[in-house]
Amino acid sequence: MEEDGGREVTIGDYAVTTDSGVLTAHGIGSCVVVSIYDRRKKVGGLIHALLPKQDPKVVKSAKYADTGIELLWEESKREGGVEFEAKIVGGAAMFGSNTGKRNFQSALKKLRELNIKLIAKDIGGARGRNCFFYINSGKMRIMHSIRENFSVRWVEKTI
Repeated sequence: MEEDGGREVTIGDYAVTTDSGVLTAHGIGSCVVVSIYDRRKKVGGLIHALLPKQDPKVVKSAKYADTGIELLWEESKREGGVEFEAKIVGGAAMFGSNTGKRNFQSALKKLRELNIKLIAKDIGGARGRNCFFYINSGKMRIMHSIRENFSVRWVEKTI
């Protein structure tokens, strides 16, 4: 699914762009979606990480919050970004698991190591999310799923 000429970032993937438009991530549960953005250069990227930490003996993968954020940061720098800020979405406690919390903690640790300031987050809970990251403004629109009487409705929030 794409919106406004954007690109969907699926689980275990990341994207960096200097184009206007939007990067999207759907079906965010215990995963974390992390955006990094340089406001002055209009360089932005998004990662959709499934698990918190990768074995250091394996090639870096966007499937993991720690190595994925590093890949995102490296490519964002190659695209001209210098001063980054970050937002984190997801990390829900799905099905009684603590994977979401561990994903958030791993992402936060990596952002600190890279000196990237976390400016907003929408984490935890036990519900799914979709997000839309707008490169021109750095804003992120989040859609939360709310279950009511055997149906789902969506509540919108912008960070």
